[in-house]
Amino acid sequence: MSDRRIWEVHKFGGVSVQDAAGIRNAAKILSRRTDASRLVVVSAMGKTTNALERVVRFVWSGQPEDAHSLLRQVQASHMETAVALGLDQNSLTFQALEGEFEALNDALDLSRGESFDRFYDSVVHRGEIMATLLVAGHFQASGMAVQWHDARELVHTDNTHREARVDWVLTESGIRERLNPMAVEIHVVQGFIGSGEDGHPVTLGLEGSDFSAAIFAKSLKARSVTLWKNVPGVFSADPVQFAGAVMLP
Repeated sequence: MSDRRIWEVHKFGGVSVQDAAGIRNAAKILSRRTDASRLVVVSAMGKTTNALERVVRFVWSGQPEDAHSLLRQVQASHMETAVALGLDQNSLTFQALEGEFEALNDALDLSRGESFDRFYDSVVHRGEIMATLLVAGHFQASGMAVQWHDARELVHTDNTHREARVDWVLTESGIRERLNPMAVEIHVVQGFIGSGEDGHPVTLGLEGSDFSAAIFAKSLKARSVTLWKNVPGVFSADPVQFAGAVMLP
């Protein structure tokens, strides 16, 4: 009988879960690893973060119509992915996604009086929330025992928006208390985000999702961290940057 006190952390980047095929592939990967509880850290899908950054800048520069138009495109792509995964409009996932976009539209209308960085975090962090809703929804529909977690309730930081600093004492104790390895096989959580001292959402800066994977791994004393990329194996160099890169046996 496998020991569910053993943790593995698996992080899937935005390109790896950019569409329904990528999310299905993530499910296949995790279904082959059954000898430990698996924590899955997920980034925003594809170029969602870049799109939400543009939404923020449109609002900030006085172009609200452009902001809402781009946001509708982001919403359409997420809903199309939900449908492609077989998560219809009556599913909890579909309804939760609609709720996230309602919150995003509200956030755009509440930008006055906030600093740019605080406004940025209030909008951009939702890309990770939406991605994990789709991933967890598909995992569950595939028959996996899944629990969705909100990183805003687990990763505690200071109030430095866009590059928050982790409060390790609060974060480690909260993660260990909330994540029960005996409850389900797979736990899904967002990378890149947390909450500041005042409870407002924050982001962790460049490569924040990889950092999140390390935060959870340290807190859970995981035996491994795997950063899944959109490549078939481990290469001698980044194959996108170097044409002569070879996959290592």
